[in-house]
Amino acid sequence: MVGKWEELSRKILFEKYGRGMLEIQYRLPDGREEDFYIKHERDFVRIFAITKDEKVIAVRKFVPGPGRIVVDLPAGYIREGEQVWQTAERELRDETGYKGQLYFVAKTLGDGYTDVTGYVMAARNCEKVLENPPETKTEFLEVVLLPVLEVRKWIKGGSNFSSDIQAWYLGLDYLRLL
Repeated sequence: MVGKWEELSRKILFEKYGRGMLEIQYRLPDGREEDFYIKHERDFVRIFAITKDEKVIAVRKFVPGPGRIVVDLPAGYIREGEQVWQTAERELRDETGYKGQLYFVAKTLGDGYTDVTGYVMAARNCEKVLENPPETKTEFLEVVLLPVLEVRKWIKGGSNFSSDIQAWYLGLDYLRLL
């Protein structure tokens, strides 16, 4: 009995910093009505970027969910009216100070209980264009340049160094660096 469920109601329970929680009531295929709680976020872009000498451009930052410091790819929310490639260019420059040739890699879905769509872009031949990227009030970042072999080792080891290992793998694969 797989089929689209009938949405009966939807309300925002909470929203802040582009994230929130929705309560959606559905009528299921067997006729029952059930409430589901869905993580609501704006769509975002992650950028797997490498320099001309093939160093992966990443950022060290504290992430509040797991409460730890991770090494992650530059990323950001897509602003209203902005195209995916524009977000990628802006976020790469603003978070790291780098700019490069951008390529679309993939469109990804979160899990079954989120409405967010993620996009993965790759950037090749990146060069430093800003010495001091602009500061934000909720992000404190340190740019790190990583050898491709080190990144491959982390991924193969199943390390949880990043909040989105899928984007790292997709970027490496797209640029034929696996």
